[in-house]
Amino acid sequence: MFQNISFLNKIDKTLLLNYPKIWVSKIHYVAFYGVILWILSAALGLIIPINPSNTEDLGLWYFLLSIIAFILFCFWIYRYVIFNNEKKHGLTHWSDAFLNFSLASICVAIYTFTPIPFSMSYNYRVAHYVSDDDFFNDVNTLNSLEVYMMNDQNYYYSYYDSVKQVNLYDYRKLVNNDPNTPWRIRYDSLKYPKLLSAYQQKINFKLSTNEIEIKNYIKTYFEIEQKYRLKETFTEEQIELTYQKYKKLTSESPMEGYSYEYFDNNHYQLERALSNISEAKFDTLFVWKKEFMVFLMYSIFYSTLLINLFKLVPWRQYLVSIITIVILPIILFIFSQLLPYDSGYNIKQNSFSILLALAILVAIITTVISIFNRKKFNAFYNICSQISYLSFAIFPLLILSILKEMFGVFYYNFSYSFKEVSETMDLSSDADPSFQTKEYFMEQLMTEYWQNQYNLWFNIVMFSGIILFILIVLPLLQKELVKQLSLPKKS
Repeated sequence: MFQNISFLNKIDKTLLLNYPKIWVSKIHYVAFYGVILWILSAALGLIIPINPSNTEDLGLWYFLLSIIAFILFCFWIYRYVIFNNEKKHGLTHWSDAFLNFSLASICVAIYTFTPIPFSMSYNYRVAHYVSDDDFFNDVNTLNSLEVYMMNDQNYYYSYYDSVKQVNLYDYRKLVNNDPNTPWRIRYDSLKYPKLLSAYQQKINFKLSTNEIEIKNYIKTYFEIEQKYRLKETFTEEQIELTYQKYKKLTSESPMEGYSYEYFDNNHYQLERALSNISEAKFDTLFVWKKEFMVFLMYSIFYSTLLINLFKLVPWRQYLVSIITIVILPIILFIFSQLLPYDSGYNIKQNSFSILLALAILVAIITTVISIFNRKKFNAFYNICSQISYLSFAIFPLLILSILKEMFGVFYYNFSYSFKEVSETMDLSSDADPSFQTKEYFMEQLMTEYWQNQYNLWFNIVMFSGIILFILIVLPLLQKELVKQLSLPKKS
C-alpha cells in the first residue's frame, strides 16, 4: 500500500538516511493517510441527508469512525514497535525520550481526531439549516399561533366547576405562551433579543374570531411545520379539519375534551426539530467541551505512554504490569470497604483514594531504590518502575482530591444561630426566613468562591503534573528502564 505513492517513497528514503529516529515513527505515512481519513470523515458529514426532527446520533457516528481509525492505529503500532532501538541496545540519548514521545503523541492524536471532522461538518449543516433570523421568526410565529392548534403537548388553563363537579379547560388560553421555544434559549432573552419571551408573547397576543383569518393562521403554522419536518405535507382538507377541531373545543370544555382525538400527535417532531437546530446553533459542540477535551488529552497521553513503555520493557513484565494495574485498584477497593465504620467518616469515605495514593507512593519509592540496585534484573523493581511511569502524572490530582474530600481544604464551613436568623428575617414574606439573611447569601458566595478555587487548582495540578512528567520524569525513567534491559537476568 505504501510503495505505490512516489512522493511518500522519497520522504521515506530521506528520513531513513538522514533522520532514522523520525523514520521509525512512520509519522509521514500517518500524516498522509490521517489527512485522507479527516477529509473522508468531513465529507461523510456533508453528504448524509438531514432531517431536523431526527438528526443523526453524533456519539454513535463518533464511535463507528473511531473503530475504523483504531484498526489503522493498530497497524501503525505494529510498524512502530518492530523497529526497537532500545531493546536492541542501540545508541540512545536522553533527548530521545522527548522526540519519541512527541512523534508518537502526534500519530496517536491524528487517529484520535478522525471522527471530529464528521461531527463538525454535520453539526454545521444542522446549525445552518435556516438562518438565525428565520429561526427566531419561525419560533415566534409558532408560539403566537399555537392556541389555534389542538396539541397534547401544551398546558391549558383549567378550573374545577364545583356545581357540575367536573374539570373544565379553557382551550383559548395557554398556560405557557412560548411552548415551541427550545428550553436552551427560553430564559436568555437578553442574549437573543429577536426571540420573544413568554411575557412578550402574552402582551402581543390577540385572539381572532374571524374564520378566514384563523384558517390562514393554521395554514401558516402547517407551512412552518412542513419546513422543519421535511416529509410532512398539508392540504386544504387538513386545514379545514384542524379548524373544525378548534371550533369544537370551546373555552369551557370538560376534561374529556382533552383527548388525543383533537390534537396534532406529530407536534413532538416539530419540537425535536427546533430543539436540535437550537442545540447546533447555540450550544457548544460536545467535542469542544472541556470535559471531552480533557478525556481526549488523557487518552492520547496514556496511549502514547503505553506504546512507548512496550518498547522499553520485556513483554512478560509489560503484561504482568498491565494486569497489576487492573487488579490492584480492585483489591484496594474491596479492602477499603472492609474498614469498620468507627474508623471515622472521612477515612471510610476516602479510604480507596488513600490506599491508591499509598500504593503509587510505594511504587515511586521502590523505583528510586531500584536506581541504586543495578547488579541484576529484578522483575519487582521493573514492575514498580512501570507503575510509576504510568501513574506519576495523575498522582498530584489524587493528592488534591484527598485534600479536598478528607481535609476540607476547598470547603467553606459556615454556621449561624437561630437568633441571628430571627433578627434579620422578613416576617411579611412567605419565603423561608433562613434564605433572607445576609449570612445565607455570604455562604452561597463563599461556597461558589471555593468551588472556583478548586477548579482553578485542579487545572493547575493537572497540567503541571503532565508537564513535570514530560520534562523530568520521562527522560529519567526511560533511561532507567533501558538500563534494566541490559542487566543480567536469572536463567
